[in-house]
Amino acid sequence: MGDTIKTFTDLKQGAKTTKFKTAQTYGYCYTQIILSNNDTLTLRPIDYVGEKLYKHGKIKLMFDIHKNHVSNNKHILIKSRRQL
Repeated sequence: MGDTIKTFTDLKQGAKTTKFKTAQTYGYCYTQIILSNNDTLTLRPIDYVGEKLYKHGKIKLMFDIHKNHVSNNKHILIKSRRQL
């Protein structure tokens, strides 16, 4: 989210964080989630080539943790919703 780093702790399933402002963002961003068992999940975008950079308006990012039923690996899924 631009140069903004935000840390939220002790979030429960379905919880919402406080809103915050940033100068610009894409529909996804670098994300690190530490689970209650201290497993760390990281989403590290490689590049934003072709992605839209939002400089005004509002965007809502929703983070889900999905578990692969075959390998039991977990990964982060980001859904974004742009609000004008």
